[in-house]
Amino acid sequence: MLARVSLSLSLSLSLSLSLGVGCARTVDPGDPGTPDNDAGDRDDSTGDGEGSSTLDAWLETAGCTHEDPPTLFTGDLRYIASRVPEGGSWDYGTEGGRVVRVEGDIDWEAGELWSRIHFLEGYTVVYTEEWMDFELGVDGDYEATMDRVATMKNGETFEASHTIRKEGCFRWDQALDAESGRLTETVSELVSPDQMNWSSTSEPSDGEGEYFEVDSVNTSDWRTEEHFVADELATEVSPDREGDCAHEADGLSVCTATTYWDDGGIEWSTLTTELEGHRTSEWEQSWDGDETPDAWGTTYKSYEGSGWASWTTIIYGEDGADDVEISCSGEFDENHEGTYTCSDGSEGTFTGIGQG
Repeated sequence: MLARVSLSLSLSLSLSLSLGVGCARTVDPGDPGTPDNDAGDRDDSTGDGEGSSTLDAWLETAGCTHEDPPTLFTGDLRYIASRVPEGGSWDYGTEGGRVVRVEGDIDWEAGELWSRIHFLEGYTVVYTEEWMDFELGVDGDYEATMDRVATMKNGETFEASHTIRKEGCFRWDQALDAESGRLTETVSELVSPDQMNWSSTSEPSDGEGEYFEVDSVNTSDWRTEEHFVADELATEVSPDREGDCAHEADGLSVCTATTYWDDGGIEWSTLTTELEGHRTSEWEQSWDGDETPDAWGTTYKSYEGSGWASWTTIIYGEDGADDVEISCSGEFDENHEGTYTCSDGSEGTFTGIGQG
């Protein structure tokens, strides 16, 4: 009686948690004499007032007018330069979004930056650390490589390496997941001081798995809206899943999705994810793909993996017999093992309760 019950738990999106800061290598350090601490000159830590001509040229003009003056939302490396023009350490709090504090250190001469980004208490990500090397161009442009490690509240860590290029209002980021080998390429454009548009594609390195595409809008109130398309390469149907998400600054995310099966079935679902990572999915399924649902229900899954499900399935009568609605419910543990019982006296064990 479990129907098809994928329970819509595969509907999860990977968010980029970077502030886009990095490190830059300059080419003309000037006179390596006494420290130059003239904040108005905004150069490096040495130079008797001459400083780095490369850094000065980089700061002279904003290649993207929307980041002049730079803010936490728009500024990228230019925002870091506004806080520590001579290089060195910074540590500041933020308000209104999932990120609550940022600390770091930058050496404009060596072109090296380290930062740690802290998130709201209870969020699934505790903090991320980034190590970056970069070379400055002019007018705010740069190229960089970066290693990022995200530490989750369950103790897991996720590592990725990035190659970054920024020109004008555009930024290109190619990320390789260290464990899965999954490659994600993102192009973003700052279209106003309060809005950034970006698109991203993600695919497995071995040609097996899921191809994922996202078109998104980020706004300065730390809200994100996205449209996504997912295509499982092993199935015949294409796409397998598509929908829309809204990620709020307080950590709440709501996604609606339509999932298609090779045999013509369809599932419609709404997945609500809380700040702490707990997920509730409300879903309907049509086995032949028409507009009338043959099964519907609700599934709750905690961040730790345990949860419950309740659903109703229509058993269609044959030879003039009446249709019968069978209701079922049950619970499963952190290993996704459990049992359910149904209104007709039947019972069973859960299957298809994935990590999703």
